[in-house]
Amino acid sequence: VENGSAIFFEAHYFKQDFKAVDIQGLRAKILGKSHNEILDFYHWLKERFALKIKGFSEMSLEEIQRLTLLSEAEAQLAKRRQFSEPMVSFEEDLLSRSEVKNFIQEHGFRLLKGNRFYHLIGQCDKGMAVKTLIEMYSMEFKHPFKSMGLGDSKNDFEMLKVVDQPIIIRKKDGNFVHLEGIRNLYITQNAGPAGWAEAIFKFVKNQ
Repeated sequence: VENGSAIFFEAHYFKQDFKAVDIQGLRAKILGKSHNEILDFYHWLKERFALKIKGFSEMSLEEIQRLTLLSEAEAQLAKRRQFSEPMVSFEEDLLSRSEVKNFIQEHGFRLLKGNRFYHLIGQCDKGMAVKTLIEMYSMEFKHPFKSMGLGDSKNDFEMLKVVDQPIIIRKKDGNFVHLEGIRNLYITQNAGPAGWAEAIFKFVKNQ
């Protein structure tokens, strides 16, 4: 969840402990930082560099709905973060400022740029989470697994790099994110949910 910050699974899904903790009736392998830690750093970062940014924690539900086109219920879920803080920037590309980027890294955090929002998280990513999950399956069931990853944005790069079958889903306008250095990459012909269905039928049905 939340860009690879944690892996959630049912309480008795794995026999091994994997140093997981209990969260709301589920087990969670934590790879990132808590939302409180992230919020403390977010406010420090914002003040330190006088950044023109606004996080979801500072927004009303109406603002989140306007930015995301989500329903009120969906916006409530989007605002309820455990391991990250999504934000918008009202200035230039935050990652182009080396002093900001270095400050974030030096203090054990990462800033990811998605299609619409930046995401402040701990030192983790989707690739690390997928790799950890594959290792958990291999340790539990004692045999290797084939993995497939589906993504549509730049912050999916690490995930797509570590799976056996990486897939990029086209956007509604027919374009797709260009990511270099990924082997065996498949790009769907269809966009959105139809692209996901295309990938599942192509690679899962034949297994």
